Amino acid sequence: MTNNREVRCLGASIGRPPIVRLALIQIAILVLLSSSLMIFGAVTSYSFLLGGLVAVVAQLYFAARLFRLPGSRASGDIASSGYAGIAGKFALSAAGFAAIFALVRPIDGALVLLGFIGTLIVQYTLLWTHLKSAAREKKELIDGS
Repeated sequence: MTNNREVRCLGASIGRPPIVRLALIQIAILVLLSSSLMIFGAVTSYSFLLGGLVAVVAQLYFAARLFRLPGSRASGDIASSGYAGIAGKFALSAAGFAAIFALVRPIDGALVLLGFIGTLIVQYTLLWTHLKSAAREKKELIDGS
């Protein structure tokens, strides 16, 4: 059994999620899926890709804002960074969609949205898998002590 000091140390050692690695995995999946959509035509493929890229860029901005300040002493700053990150994520998403629909012709709006939603599903799945793995490792570390 662990003593309180060890548990506190384990709880305080929350690492940053591998943001860039998760984004690269998302982009790889997005490129693979949009490439496979080429059988339906280039417009279908790049519409899906552009929608997915909006999601990836917005999420990277949010994560960069949220995880720029380490430590529990910066909790107030982390909370305000989170709010700013959410607002920025929303603004980047809106601007990305506006730019796509204003500048790209021809475009398939349904596939832009499908690419965006599909990429969000991949994001949440990757993050859930990462968090589940980290929780399992922490539990093994606590149980093994």
